[in-house]
Amino acid sequence: MRKFAIISLVMIIASLASAIKSEGEERGNGRKDSIIIFKFKDTGKTDEYSYYSYIIPDSIAVELKNRTTYDVRTHLVTIPYLHADENAKKEQEHILYLSRKGTELAAEYTISGSFEVKDNKIHIKSQLFHVPTQKLLKIEGASNEMGVLIFTLIDTVTEKINTELTKIAKSKSEKKAEEAQPMATTSPFLPAYRIIEGATLYGEHGNMYLRGSWSDIYNDTTHYAAGVRYGFSNLSRFKHVPFFAHSAMSLSYHHFIALPGNMSSSLTVSGGVLGFIYEYHIFEKFFFSGEIATGLMVSTIRVYANSTNDGPTPMPAVEEKDSIDPLFRLALMAGMELHPLVFCTGVSANTIFYSDEPLDYLSLFFSLGFRL
Repeated sequence: MRKFAIISLVMIIASLASAIKSEGEERGNGRKDSIIIFKFKDTGKTDEYSYYSYIIPDSIAVELKNRTTYDVRTHLVTIPYLHADENAKKEQEHILYLSRKGTELAAEYTISGSFEVKDNKIHIKSQLFHVPTQKLLKIEGASNEMGVLIFTLIDTVTEKINTELTKIAKSKSEKKAEEAQPMATTSPFLPAYRIIEGATLYGEHGNMYLRGSWSDIYNDTTHYAAGVRYGFSNLSRFKHVPFFAHSAMSLSYHHFIALPGNMSSSLTVSGGVLGFIYEYHIFEKFFFSGEIATGLMVSTIRVYANSTNDGPTPMPAVEEKDSIDPLFRLALMAGMELHPLVFCTGVSANTIFYSDEPLDYLSLFFSLGFRL
């Protein structure tokens, strides 16, 4: 267990170094335009609706990720909003401040703003800033609806921002935009791609540590899994709900073989598992996640005749027993995303509910995923 933990730690450190290097290369080469969305300032007289400071930028980020090819990130810093009645000097100072922040974060664009709730009406003010040209655009919207319907207003603001981004991108590279547009509108595979976009295909490998009476019979072993994760943020019904926007479903296939020291029998287990995952991002590319899952496992116990066979391959089985039993799994993970790759390591507690004696085991695992 200690050896596997050290290996996992080394892999995380190596992945972190790779992330820093990759980010530096991306900034230096300017391969992909990025958008930084700052926390929105609550200008209301009470803090009753202060949580919109996070919901508004998070929702705009989700929309822009779905509608554009930009690298969109949020930043937990509030940028003052430039009002229309500010004098030329303050406007110039504000633009220089935005330019410094954008350069500091290696952003092509920044989005910041404020909101106010008054008399059950919300008013959102946002400003889109193009860092290279120092062009500042103001985009506003208002709605008489609160609650879930506020996201209709956020969609409107996002659409305006997306329109302005398209204008800037076209003026920057008109030919490239004209060539890309027909592909997006005429491709027959676009609807299918929209459905699977955001899904992650992954493989998992880990060390298993049997607990209880089963550990007296079988040695610790390794397990393998392969599956797919699909985030709720890809579904229009859930993408604006804060909890589900950071949640995902997983469907996976698990397999392991356990053997005793004397090779007198074997336990082969495989089956499907359905899980619910919640992710909490601590930095732009790093996250913690938890998973609760259940499934059905097909187990086969084979008993072998006594022999002088000293090799790893047992003799033909003299007795064989199959069963189908439920599995329950809890997992805690730490991961990093270097799009399109997703690295993850963690620990899981598992129970297979056999009718006579449940099988409990712990697993330290590493997974590698590819986000579509």
